[in-house]
Amino acid sequence: YAVQGRAVFSVSTHPAYQYGDRLEVAGRLETPPVLDEFDYREYLVGRGVYSLLRRPQVTTLSEQGGCPVLRALYQLRLGLRGAIERTLPEPEAGLLTGILLGMGHTLPEELDQSVRRAGLSHIMVISGYNISLVAVAVLLVTRRRVGIWWATGLSLAAIALYTLFVGPSAPVVRAMLMAILLAGARFAGRKSHSLTTLAATALIMTAANPHYLWSASYQLSFAATLGLVVIEPVLTRRLQARLAQTGDLELAAHWSALARDVLLVTLAAQLATLPVMWTQFGELSLVAPLADALVLPVQP
Repeated sequence: YAVQGRAVFSVSTHPAYQYGDRLEVAGRLETPPVLDEFDYREYLVGRGVYSLLRRPQVTTLSEQGGCPVLRALYQLRLGLRGAIERTLPEPEAGLLTGILLGMGHTLPEELDQSVRRAGLSHIMVISGYNISLVAVAVLLVTRRRVGIWWATGLSLAAIALYTLFVGPSAPVVRAMLMAILLAGARFAGRKSHSLTTLAATALIMTAANPHYLWSASYQLSFAATLGLVVIEPVLTRRLQARLAQTGDLELAAHWSALARDVLLVTLAAQLATLPVMWTQFGELSLVAPLADALVLPVQP
């Protein structure tokens, strides 16, 4: 009987298929499995995919189709990946590919497990951190030349292009929508409110795709952001108040700001994501706050 929708299948690397190719694919459709340690079916549903296609037979019908902008972005991404792999050895090349391009890392299994046990897997996932770097970089370059309003518009355009460049995963879409809403508040002459912006972003995303609610990346992204919005300010204020008891308010402000950047931001995100990590993966990293404190300052 006739069916429609998206399916996922795997092919060999030769011949190489690219975005814009029009293909005819024949194979056997199956329901994605639920693995022992990973619900692959739920993972695919969150991306609008409901079927696996086994033993695909692929025929190329035409090439160079699709959106020219997307085609150019994907060609650029492949070119950058090739440049990274030619410039750096492994596993450094695989790590940078994951951090910068969102194409999936190629770390050895043992190193990948060590990164996960240290609670550092998030550094290899494109997220709001990458989006903020793009936005701030464009603002710094353009605001003195074209003014703050045009610079903000150019920053939003850069965020949209970067989202298309790395792929619209849940953390990237969350960061993009929050940036748009915060900029919209500025354009409207209203004061932005992070918690309201986060709630509005969650509403938009779940209205567009209710299956996001069961996605681990969606849950972790929103939980971490909620921790930064709600928990981190409380931790910073309490630390500053404790340090202020020494009598030197300037020194207390300096050390509390330093502790915020190095430790408290990470600790707030870790506390907020702890229930999700435990529920989704059944494990916690006790060294994650210390590992993050050592890694995050050098990541940019």
